[in-house]
Amino acid sequence: MDNIEYSPLKRTRITPREKISSAVNILHGALNNPISKSDAADSLSLITVHIYEYGLSARDLELAIELLTRPAHIHTSQKLQLLKMLFPRDKVADDIVLRISGCLGVGKGKADMAVQVQLLRWIVLMYPFLRSKNSLSRLYNIFFAFLSFESLRPWICHILYLITTRKDVVPWRVQYLLQLQRRCHESQHIVGLLMLYRDFFPDIQLDRMPTPKQAIFDYPSQQFLKIIREINEIEISKEDELSMGLLSPTKRRKICSLKSQDKDYKSSVSVQELSALSTFVTTLSRDQRKLVSTRYRELISSGLVKQVLFNDSAR
Repeated sequence: MDNIEYSPLKRTRITPREKISSAVNILHGALNNPISKSDAADSLSLITVHIYEYGLSARDLELAIELLTRPAHIHTSQKLQLLKMLFPRDKVADDIVLRISGCLGVGKGKADMAVQVQLLRWIVLMYPFLRSKNSLSRLYNIFFAFLSFESLRPWICHILYLITTRKDVVPWRVQYLLQLQRRCHESQHIVGLLMLYRDFFPDIQLDRMPTPKQAIFDYPSQQFLKIIREINEIEISKEDELSMGLLSPTKRRKICSLKSQDKDYKSSVSVQELSALSTFVTTLSRDQRKLVSTRYRELISSGLVKQVLFNDSAR
């Protein structure tokens, strides 16, 4: 259950999720009114305390992305700090991806370039958790147009790598990528994208063969993936607890019994798995309290122990 504190004035319950939402709202206010650096730091610290367990709600994520994609009265370093804590507990809506694509480039109303780079990286990180992959595919032309931005190029290429299909590989794009490769000899991401294009058009000639494209476009952070999965597991667990609380005592006991049986089944070992003496001894030691005398006698009389010994000696 959520840790709960009580406000000394109103005596109302304040859950960690509400604390996160309150902190996000304070930061979001910087879009219209200046907030002190210390107030922003306090809000970020509060989010840091709870985010790795509770994550962001869909509404919190929407407000955070709006803050990050628009000019605001908050330091860029604090925006980047917030960006590192974008761990949603729900799938990412299409509007979020659309808003990020709209903040790319230079000019009035655009996000800081350093923020743009990290937002594109975040899209790659969240790709497995998008509500609809089509939201990215529909933006193919927009992302492709930003390949000329050197700072954005690695993550633009990565996004294009994830969403490219046969219909996206057309001659003018191949020609543009080849020209870009000649100008940017050190860009392995351009070459990696061209290698993907060549899967559809084998006639594409590359000047050099770099690292395999799968290695170029590896998932950026296993730690991020671990945190997202842990938050999702906690969320599912809380939903299960809520559902169980709405059931009658009889149904709760029945579900618990089924879960217990499933756990026992998963921890059991088949005879075929007892292929070596060491495996047999380990398993017997683990389960010896569960082996009643009749089962033990059946095991001995059926010759299964001899079979295990034979398999072990054969090795």
